[in-house]
This record gives sequence, C-alpha cells and structure tokens, in this order.
Amino acid sequence: MADAYTLPRDAPESARLDEQHQTWKATVAYPSLLHPRIIEFIASMQAHIADVATGTGAWLLDLAAMPEHARHTYIGLDISSAQFPATYPSNVTFGGLNIFDLLPAEYHSYFDVIHVRLLVLGLAGEQWHTTARNLLAMLKPGGYLQWEEADFAHPTYYSAPTNPSTSSGLEVLHRHVLTVLQPHGRMMDEATQLPQICRQAGFEELEER
Repeated sequence: MADAYTLPRDAPESARLDEQHQTWKATVAYPSLLHPRIIEFIASMQAHIADVATGTGAWLLDLAAMPEHARHTYIGLDISSAQFPATYPSNVTFGGLNIFDLLPAEYHSYFDVIHVRLLVLGLAGEQWHTTARNLLAMLKPGGYLQWEEADFAHPTYYSAPTNPSTSSGLEVLHRHVLTVLQPHGRMMDEATQLPQICRQAGFEELEER
C-alpha cells in the first residue's frame, strides 16, 4: 500500500508522535481523551473503539490504560505497521487499513467509536471526502466519530520575551512549508472545512470545539 504519510516512519518520528500526543492531551484534547457525550454513550457497554491513522498507537494505548475504559476492545489501524508498538495490552490489537480503499467487510458498521487526529499531512483534495465517507461506513448506527484537526494554514505565532525574533522565524518557516505542500493539494486549512465535509459524507449531528 502506498503510504500517504508525509513524514518519515522512523524512531525519532515515533518519539515525536508520542510527545505530540502528550502535548495535545495537555493543551487541546479532553483530559479523559474522549468527548463527555462519548464517555456517557459507552458507559454501559463493552465498546469497540478504533483509532484510524494510529501511528504509534499513543492515543489508543493511553485510553486503554485508563481503568474506567479497560473493558472496551481497541484496534489501531494504519496504512503502515512500521510504527506499531512491539507490546500492548490484551484488549488492544493493531492492523492495516488504507482508508482510501474499499473497506474490508469486517469493518462495516462495526465500531461504536472511531478516533482520528491530525490527518492534515496525509490527505489532499477528494481524499478528505473519501475518508469521511469510509469512517461513517465503519461506525455502527448511532456511533461516534471524534476527529481532531488543526488549521495549519493560519497559525498564531508567539515570541519568547528573550528572543523577539522567534515569531518572524516561525513565519518564514511556515511560508516555506506551505510553498512545498500546497502545490500538491495539501492546503493545510482543511480543518476549517471539516464540518462541511462530514455533513456531505452523511454525518447527521456535528459538534465543533
């Protein structure tokens, strides 16, 4: 399977992804990793939970390790297995999935909850719509998708008090990144269009945060 991931899949990148998960959890995500409505939804069931484009499985392993979520079953899915962990709990598995392709029959309407995060470097153009449609097809009726993205086309920069040039340096770097990626269809602002993409895919109830 051709890998849509723009960055390398080596040990330093895996370490960066694990650190990114901790930073995201501390500053952006819900403390319990799931939206409160999803926690309420799965409270009385043994849920099937998938993490699509899982990478190192950092989010999945973190959630599975929480005592209140230990009864659920988890699977991390990715187009490449290169960053899958060597060991993991008995209620966690990992497998291959190209989200752009025809879905395996066993994943149709199978999951109660699906999580995805920061696909902005892996998707371009129509791939966003294909991904949204396939994610919906993987959910059971009434299931939940938690999709976490960022608008990297319009960031806000802050300079350190001791180094006022930090902001201008980051702006220059950002312009170079956009110059490289945007001609290939990665506009980096797709997060702003995500609600519309999900509605067009068939999701009926959306909440932005």
